[in-house]
Amino acid sequence: MNWRTHIDQWASALAPFLAKPAHIDIRGPITEDELKNFEDDITYRIPDQLKTFLLDESSYINFWWDLKSDIIPLDVQNKPYGGYIEFNLESIHTLNADRTICLYGDELEHTKRQWEHAFPFIGVPNGDSIALDVLADPDNPPVIYLNHEEPDKQVRLAESFEEFIESWFALGCVGNEGWHLRHFVTDTKEIPEFDYGSATSNLDLSCKNAVVFREFFGL
Repeated sequence: MNWRTHIDQWASALAPFLAKPAHIDIRGPITEDELKNFEDDITYRIPDQLKTFLLDESSYINFWWDLKSDIIPLDVQNKPYGGYIEFNLESIHTLNADRTICLYGDELEHTKRQWEHAFPFIGVPNGDSIALDVLADPDNPPVIYLNHEEPDKQVRLAESFEEFIESWFALGCVGNEGWHLRHFVTDTKEIPEFDYGSATSNLDLSCKNAVVFREFFGL
């Protein structure tokens, strides 16, 4: 997988455009025993591709950056102004603890339905989540974006965990809130929201906005 190469390329390409240097903190994978203990602790089965990533690639990725206020790589509404990923065992544990509360607490039924099929693995600062749709495929699930304000709606970001990692890291982990990610799922700039529930709404590196965005930074 090329995710680490993408981070290094983006850190170099972004340097002249940032208010302060990009923050990068990447640590190694975990052991089989650590993974088993973690899986037992959260009480949910971890999908295979995520397991493989934790065992072979990394169990901790913290990468964020903010553009200078006068830098506008895309002329769109809700312009992307930075990138952010916090991926680690602690945050996955917290996200899935929240999932348990939603499933077995006094939440509304449409909120429960959202979490029945979601294994969240990346939190979004506004309360949304990026998750694996384990109901669609428990072993190799697609990646979805969960909107906490509209829990009966979701967005397909990629057909698999590996595809998501490749696509999103190639975009510098831009966002990660939905109104920033939405610019990279279609060639049409004017759509007001994600194409909810559609498998065609995957992150697309060949779409116009993705090409313009990457070329702005010389990538």
